[in-house]
Amino acid sequence: MKKTIFWLLVLNLTVFSAAFAGGRRLNELPAPRLMAPDDIVDLAGKNSLEFRWGNETSGSVDHYDFRLYKGTQTYEKNLILQKDVPQNKSSLLLDASTFKVGETYAWSLRSMGSKKSMSSYSIFKIRS
Repeated sequence: MKKTIFWLLVLNLTVFSAAFAGGRRLNELPAPRLMAPDDIVDLAGKNSLEFRWGNETSGSVDHYDFRLYKGTQTYEKNLILQKDVPQNKSSLLLDASTFKVGETYAWSLRSMGSKKSMSSYSIFKIRS
């Protein structure tokens, strides 16, 4: 009886560990790698701001969920823009008039499809 309980515990721990391997569930993709913009952004003389990310996933991504927030908190009340970006894109251009000098913004990106990723998150400030 003790051996049976021991092996059931080992089996449950193995299944649990595999399900959350690497800090994510098996049905999740790795979070996208955010590459730009940098922490401080100078938009002087520019018409747009480019957001870039790495696409390390394959097959299971239908699109990316891009979100832009005013401030550093990713609360719904701070949401400025939510956009679905096609899976074959690894960048997005936004009009420079979207941003105000001296303000701080946050953006997040998540892979979406048959599997989803955790959201990647970055903060930047528009140089005054």
